[in-house]
Amino acid sequence: MTGVLVNQPVYTDHRLGQRVAIDEADVIDWSYSRGRIVQGAFTQRVLIDRMPAADAAALRDAMGW
Repeated sequence: MTGVLVNQPVYTDHRLGQRVAIDEADVIDWSYSRGRIVQGAFTQRVLIDRMPAADAAALRDAMGW
C-alpha cells in the first residue's frame, strides 16, 4: 500500500508530497474525508467519549459526525 504525505513530516527525512510505501502491519488506524464526513478514525471515536462534553461536541461537528 502507498500514500502521499499531505504535510511536512517532523521526525523523518521524507518530504511533503512524497509517495511512501506503507506496510499493512504498521497501520493502526486510518481516516479520510468523504465530503465533510470523516470516515474511519476509530481511535478518535473511542477517545471522543472521554473528552469534556463541549470539546467532544465541537470535534464531532468538525468531523461531520
